[in-house]
Amino acid sequence: LPATLESIAAQWRDGLEVTVSDNGSVDNTAEIVETYRRRLGAVRWFRWDANQGADRNYLKSVDISTGERCWILGSDDHVTPGAIDTLLATFERADPAIVLFNRMACTKDMTPVREERFIDVGDAASVTFDFGNGDTLERYLENARSICATFSYLSSMAFTRTAWDAVGDHEPFVGTAYVHSYKLLVACARGARLEYLNAPLVQYRLGNDAFRDLGIAKRVLLDLDGYGRLATACFPGRPRCAAALRRVLRHEYPLGRV
Repeated sequence: LPATLESIAAQWRDGLEVTVSDNGSVDNTAEIVETYRRRLGAVRWFRWDANQGADRNYLKSVDISTGERCWILGSDDHVTPGAIDTLLATFERADPAIVLFNRMACTKDMTPVREERFIDVGDAASVTFDFGNGDTLERYLENARSICATFSYLSSMAFTRTAWDAVGDHEPFVGTAYVHSYKLLVACARGARLEYLNAPLVQYRLGNDAFRDLGIAKRVLLDLDGYGRLATACFPGRPRCAAALRRVLRHEYPLGRV
C-alpha cells in the first residue's frame, strides 16, 4: 500500500483525490493512510469492521469518492510515471465513459517483465470504440485478446462516475468478484464510448493474484462462473455479444489449461 500511494503521490496535482476502502484489515493501514493524508490533503479512508468480500469493497471505494472520473487500483499495483496526466488528457480529448489501458507485468520487486495488451490495434496509440454505433460492441468483443479487455483486471481501466452509477442493478453480482465488470459491460451494452490506450498505465506483480488463496481450482471457477453469468446478464437480446464473451473466456481458459 505505501508503494502504491507513493506512485500516485509522485505525480500529484490539484484536483486529485485518493479514497482507501479498507476491507477489515488488521495491519497498520490507518497509520499509512494518515501519513499520506497529512502529505497530500485529499485522502479519504473508510474501514469495514469485517471483510466484506471484494465486490462491496470496490463499490465502497467509488461511493466514498467525490470525483466524476474514477480509477480503482488494487493496493499492490503501481501507477506508471506520467499515467495520471495521460489519463486526464484522454478524458478531456475523447470524452469517453470508459478508458481501458495496457498493463506492465513485473517481478515481486516491480522490475518490468512484459507489456500486456488486451486488444490488437497494431501500432495505434489509441482507438475509440463507440458502442452506440451499429455492431461495434460485437466486433470489439470478437477481437478481444483476453477477459482483461472486458474489464476483469480492476486496475486497468478508469470510468466516469455517471456511467458507473447509471448501472444500479448490480446486487446479483456482489460475491462474484466481478461486480465492476458487470457495471461497465452493461454501460457498454447501453452505448457507452470507450477509449483504448495502447500503453501501460499500471504495473502489477506476477504471481500476486488477490484471489490466489482460493486455490487453483476455485480461482479458475471464479472466472468461469463469473463470466458465464456476465455473458447471460449483460447482453439480453444480443446473442452475438454473449457468444463473443464466452469465446473470450474459452480463449483465456482452453480445455488443456482447465
